[in-house]
Amino acid sequence: MSKKSKIIFMAIAFLGLAVAGIGAVKAASNSQNPMSGLVETIANKFNLNASDVQQVIDEQRTQRQQERQAGQQQQFTERLSEAVTSSKITQAQADLISAKRAEIAAEQADLDGKTQEERQALREQHREEMKQWMSENNIPENYMMMFGGFGIGKGPGGRGNGEGNGNGLGQSNCPFANQSN
Repeated sequence: MSKKSKIIFMAIAFLGLAVAGIGAVKAASNSQNPMSGLVETIANKFNLNASDVQQVIDEQRTQRQQERQAGQQQQFTERLSEAVTSSKITQAQADLISAKRAEIAAEQADLDGKTQEERQALREQHREEMKQWMSENNIPENYMMMFGGFGIGKGPGGRGNGEGNGNGLGQSNCPFANQSN
């Protein structure tokens, strides 16, 4: 590994730690990329092209996102299969849940560009539709968590931009929510 590659790798590792540490703190600047200051600092410190540093960071972010999504899909599939095996739901219900989850994932794009209030209104509407769909398909309500940000949960917390499934206390009545892998 070349010295330049090591430096870029170290910079990315540092960036990852910085992002994790910052967490909920928002960037004060009005730029579209709140990390642009850090990208520039790394580029200047190690005499690199800022666009190259940004490209590496973007590639790493995309790769981590794809790995996370693949892991989530695998967990979903395993937990759904376990629910069928333990006779908590039928295979037909599992198939319906899988199809509905894919449909909802596609609908998530509808939330982009919406205000917080608009997203909340859409989630509320969707929750009611999901309750009806689950009732029609005789799927227990505690399986709603399998559908991501459109869950039934009340109040802030859980996933989905701080709203949706979960009560924000790390507890859930979902048979999938508190299992370790």
